[in-house]
Amino acid sequence: MEYKIREIPLCTECADVVTNPLCPYCFSRHVLLWLRDKNLDDRQVKKILSGLKKFIIEAEESSTEIDCIICNKEQAYLCTYCSIKNTSLIIEKNSNKEIAELFGEDFNHKLWKNRFN
Repeated sequence: MEYKIREIPLCTECADVVTNPLCPYCFSRHVLLWLRDKNLDDRQVKKILSGLKKFIIEAEESSTEIDCIICNKEQAYLCTYCSIKNTSLIIEKNSNKEIAELFGEDFNHKLWKNRFN
């Protein structure tokens, strides 16, 4: 009897199993769509965009063979939890408290928050 060993995709940040693989490009696009009606000034939007670009670059430093479930092209390096956590920090740093709280509510940040404390 021959057994096949299957690799389980792990998040490159927290080493947890990636169950809903979204590449950083698709996740960032989703965040940008969410941001467009939040009445942020140009400076805030530019800083958030800069933070998201840095987030993508840092995520790409690790290699993985997990395809994104949206675009099926790019590689998903982070689990949803780490993507939300990192993006939440970018938004908190570059916008106001109200926008940060809305992000937390809309992306269910409280559901993941206890995981990282």
